[in-house]
Amino acid sequence: MFEKTILELEQTNETLTAKKDEETFALRENLDLMDKRDEVFNTELLKLQSESRELESKIKLLEIETNKLFEKLQETESDLI
Repeated sequence: MFEKTILELEQTNETLTAKKDEETFALRENLDLMDKRDEVFNTELLKLQSESRELESKIKLLEIETNKLFEKLQETESDLI
């Protein structure tokens, strides 16, 4: 009777161990996938931040150019008067 119970417990233990190993493997795969997604996200975020800084610089240059053109326009208008 005890031998039967011991065998049943060993079989249950093996089943549970196998299930735990499968779940551990699946979790590791999910973590690897999440790590890769995080890496891609961070790379894309850095690119966007860099592009944003470039666009801000271009906007500032355009503002300066616009101000210069506006000043020239005012000068031309005053010369015409």
